[in-house]
Amino acid sequence: MTSRKCIFVLGGGGALGKALTEAFVKKSWQVFAVDYVHCETASRALVLSGVEPLKQQFPRIASEVGGFLGDSDKFRCVVNDAGGWVGGGVNSESLFDDSEKMWAQSVTSSMMAAKVAAQFGASGCL
Repeated sequence: MTSRKCIFVLGGGGALGKALTEAFVKKSWQVFAVDYVHCETASRALVLSGVEPLKQQFPRIASEVGGFLGDSDKFRCVVNDAGGWVGGGVNSESLFDDSEKMWAQSVTSSMMAAKVAAQFGASGCL
């Protein structure tokens, strides 16, 4: 059984991720936030490299998460608020390049969140 209420927020540095982090911190949850920018309100924030693929950064994430959780805690919830819009519009010359980038970011971040939940989530983790 986990002793602390812990949540993992992928994309914790964005507007929605920060709001989510703040709400959980106010409810006395321990928040581990991961993003390309620092999330000041998180209990622990990990800033990722913007040049290295996420799959190559996962060992670092796993190591940091292991140190955060220790031997007895697990995440009760894993949230993916990462990936998504890269800017532009349907009239943009770069529409198709942008959509491929958005697709890759969304799928990769979803797989990352699923892997974190499988590896570090408590039984019944959301």
